[in-house]
Amino acid sequence: MAPKVSGGLSERLMKLAASTKLPQPYEVTASIVVQPLTMKRSTELREAHMSMLVAQTLLAESMRRTGATRPASDSFADTGAYEAAVAEWEADADANEKAMKDLAQQVRDAEDSYNRAFFGDAFDSVIAFFESQPQALWDAFVEDIKQEFLPSHPRDGHCPTCGHVVDEEQAGKASKSST
Repeated sequence: MAPKVSGGLSERLMKLAASTKLPQPYEVTASIVVQPLTMKRSTELREAHMSMLVAQTLLAESMRRTGATRPASDSFADTGAYEAAVAEWEADADANEKAMKDLAQQVRDAEDSYNRAFFGDAFDSVIAFFESQPQALWDAFVEDIKQEFLPSHPRDGHCPTCGHVVDEEQAGKASKSST
């Protein structure tokens, strides 16, 4: 798939485009096709991923605070001090519970933003299609499409960007089928 261009590419950029292995659209069904990431969607993807990581970290920290034990009455000489400590513990527990609910929603929102950026215009169709499919198929699909659009390591010994051999041992092996 050649990049969309207004005007002509410079000679250097034409050579770069010709030597770059661009991902192809991912056909889910005859009517559902996920287009490769654009620079804009990649930026949205990174921002959503960062939001998700921050919210997950804060949620994990909030969950650690749920282990605080209620004050024991025998550790207080004064009933008023005990009641104040219990009231503070209950207020902290309530605030922490609300924070966890808010953070869990932030994680869900960030996951939604991530998926919308990743699947682009095909998001609604992809989600609707997979709602009635087995979870195992969804999981395999997600791994396959991520490998296609977001390769983090050489696939079959070849660089995901340019296609050159970077791992000679893997390059000689047959590709693993995604089916």
